[in-house]
Amino acid sequence: MAERSCPLCQKLDNRNDWAIYDDVLKAVQCLNCDLVFMERILSDLGLKKYYEDYIVYRLGHKKKWDQRKVMYEIDKSYLLRHVSQGKLLDVGCSSGEFLKVLSSSFDCTGIDVDRKAVDLAKNEGSEISDKVILMSLEEAVDELGKFDVITLRGVIEHLSNPSETFEIADEMLKKGGILFICATPNVESPCAEIYREKWNQFDPLQHITHFSSQTVNKMLECFSIKLEAEYYPYLDTPYASPKDDIENVMEAVS
Repeated sequence: MAERSCPLCQKLDNRNDWAIYDDVLKAVQCLNCDLVFMERILSDLGLKKYYEDYIVYRLGHKKKWDQRKVMYEIDKSYLLRHVSQGKLLDVGCSSGEFLKVLSSSFDCTGIDVDRKAVDLAKNEGSEISDKVILMSLEEAVDELGKFDVITLRGVIEHLSNPSETFEIADEMLKKGGILFICATPNVESPCAEIYREKWNQFDPLQHITHFSSQTVNKMLECFSIKLEAEYYPYLDTPYASPKDDIENVMEAVS
C-alpha cells in the first residue's frame, strides 16, 4: 500500500495521526485542509476483490437491512424538501432498493459497478429492474446525459478519489440541479471525536475518506457545486438510542 496524498488538497506532508487500527492502518488529518482519510488503502484491484460479495453481506443482516429501508424513506423525505420531480441518477445504487423508493417521485436510473448487485436488481422483476445499469460514473458521463438530481447514498466515504466523482457529477447535472449526498458518516460528530478508531463508522478498509460538512464543502467548491442545506436526523432514525448513547459516552470520557 503506497502512502496516499490528501484527496482534497493533494499534499503529502503536514498531517497528524487521527486514529490507528490494529497498529497497522492509520487515519490521518491533513493540517492544510482538515480532511481525515486513511493514509494507506487497498489498490483498485484489491478494493474490487474486497467488494465482490458486498451485496451478499448486506442482504445477510436482516436487522440492518430493515433499518436501512426506514432510512430510505427518511432520506427521500428530506430530498423532497428541495426537489420533487425530474430525472434522477443514483450512483452506487447496489441492488436498487433506494431507487425503488425514489421512483414514485422521479424518473430514475441507477448505476453500480457490482455485477452481483445489478444482476439481483435485474432478476427481481420489480419496477426498477430495467433501470439499474452495470456502469461506472466515468462511463455514464458519455452514455446517460444530464440529470436534475444525482444521489450519492453511502458512497463518497468509500471512494479513493472522491473529487473525480464530484467533477463528473458536476458535469452531469443540469443547470440548477441538485447533488444529494446522504448516509455518509460525519467525522466531526461527537462520537467520532470521542471514540476515534472505536467509532462504529471507522472501517479502515471501506471508509477510506472521512468527511465533515466543512471538508466536503471545500471539495465541492472546486467545481460549481455549493452547499444548499444539511440535515442530521439521528434522533428520528431507527439507529437512535439516546439513553444508551449517553451512558456509553459517559463511560468513554470518565
